[in-house]
Amino acid sequence: MSDPPTRSPTPGGPPRDQEDDPLLTAVGALAREEAARQPDAATLADLDRLAAGELPAPDHARLVGALPRETVALFEPLDAGFRARATKTALDGLGLAPAAPAPAPPRPAAVLPMPAPPAARHRLLFVALPLVAAAGVALWVMRPAPPPVLSDYTLEIVGGEAVTRAERTPTAVPTVGPGSRLTLQMRPSREAAAPVVAEAWLVRGGTLRRWPVTPEVSPTGAVRISGTWESLGLAEVEPGEWEALLVVAAPGHLPDDDEVGATLTEPPPADAPWRLQHARFIVHRAP
Repeated sequence: MSDPPTRSPTPGGPPRDQEDDPLLTAVGALAREEAARQPDAATLADLDRLAAGELPAPDHARLVGALPRETVALFEPLDAGFRARATKTALDGLGLAPAAPAPAPPRPAAVLPMPAPPAARHRLLFVALPLVAAAGVALWVMRPAPPPVLSDYTLEIVGGEAVTRAERTPTAVPTVGPGSRLTLQMRPSREAAAPVVAEAWLVRGGTLRRWPVTPEVSPTGAVRISGTWESLGLAEVEPGEWEALLVVAAPGHLPDDDEVGATLTEPPPADAPWRLQHARFIVHRAP
């Protein structure tokens, strides 16, 4: 005789889960076999319903009056506490009692932001959106503009004097002395799209010095240094061969002495926001 799977409360206590407890099921089956020697079929059916937790209270009372109390107790549904104690006792006897799980550490209480009331949110948006827009405009206006792309330049040097007529050749290095004039002209390959500025340095024997002249810059981006031996300050330099370095750049992007000095051993960086050209001449003084 099988136990119905349906479980419901009975006057005797909470239902017993016979499917999950084979030991209790076997005990119940044995008790029913022993009781079956005496009770009739109707009584056995009542005992089955009692074990399944489906016996109504009137039938339960009648069954208690008809059978010994010990017999009825074998079929009473076991409460959860008794089942837990019985299971623990059995596992302890077998040495299989599971260790009590460690208590979980308390979780920190989460601090959730309180939502702003609708009216407050509207006021925040009314104030925040213009501020964000103003910040974006400020960043766009204040960010440094990239330097304009400069065209390539060529340099031409003219003037000077020849110590002798034989030295006056197209490839001769100009010689500048008292009363003579020298012009250095830098021309762009195309007209400059924006204003440019220029500076000059002098080099001799690996020593770099600024050339205290004021280059002339045209609206097209051409640069010129022109003057006499005296006006160009060449009377104050040692006689001999000198190299002039002329640099053109957008305003605020002229290189410093170290950057220009680095070009004595290697070319300027490919992405340098300036252009540089070299010219040589010889300075001499009157005997």
